[in-house]
Amino acid sequence: MNPGMLIAMAAGLSLAASALATPTADEPCYDLVIRGGLVLDGSGAPRERMDIAVRGDRIIRMGNPGDLCAVHEVDARGLYVSPGFISLHDHSVPEAWTTAENLLTQGITSAITNADGRGEPNLDDQFKSSEGFGVNIGAYIGFNAVWQSVMGLNDRRPTPAQLQRMRDMVSAGMQAGAWGVSAGVDYKPAYWASTDEVIEVVRAAAGSHTNFPNHERLSEANGTSSLAGIAETITI
Repeated sequence: MNPGMLIAMAAGLSLAASALATPTADEPCYDLVIRGGLVLDGSGAPRERMDIAVRGDRIIRMGNPGDLCAVHEVDARGLYVSPGFISLHDHSVPEAWTTAENLLTQGITSAITNADGRGEPNLDDQFKSSEGFGVNIGAYIGFNAVWQSVMGLNDRRPTPAQLQRMRDMVSAGMQAGAWGVSAGVDYKPAYWASTDEVIEVVRAAAGSHTNFPNHERLSEANGTSSLAGIAETITI
């Protein structure tokens, strides 16, 4: 893009499509106007130079440059303005969520964490470990985290009771609001789980009709074939 900078709308702002009226005499100005940027609204419509008016935590009007009054202004001339980006495969950790500087400086306002099966097996504990959220945060329940919490770092087969413990942890994660079950079966100790064992654990989330992003397994047994790894993920 040229100009090469972009302003992403703040994480807490939402569009109120039903409130597009101009300010009244009693309320002559908006709280904030982002002024004169080239707006890419995410719909596929051509970019358009306009002002964006905010009242409280809502975007309530998008209009022609210069026709909106505001208490505070951001000069976006020469910049693009867009909705915040979503990082669907995010490796940020709770210690970084309070300021989220690495995300916000890239225009990311929402992140789905615990990629590749990582994170904490208890999502409530993971979220309590953060002092706040500078962006919107969602989380997967990680197969690797669940497997390691029950099986440790050893290459051994789970008992029926251990499989049930892991299924219960996946179910609890889904009930806590997980976006799905992530896995990285290319990473130990999850690498030692057989395809059938992975299925036995993650089927606890089947009723949620969710998704299963996975870092595919490359092993000597499958000739370190990416196609074999993809086939295993599809099977799961």
